[in-house]
Amino acid sequence: MIERAIGFMTERDRFYAETYLRIHGFSTETIMRVLFNQRRRRGTTRPAEQERQELDEQTAAA
Repeated sequence: MIERAIGFMTERDRFYAETYLRIHGFSTETIMRVLFNQRRRRGTTRPAEQERQELDEQTAAA
């Protein structure tokens, strides 16, 4: 079910995925982890170097 919710985030939107998880009785903590903590998602993590570059770009723009 978690993998399906992650798929819904790309196919539809985050709110659809959140509703799907709530209907199936997942705790708020689990839902927030799935929706917002990309590192904890299986198979969807980005290389650390790419994340560092994005953070550097955001910091430089601010």
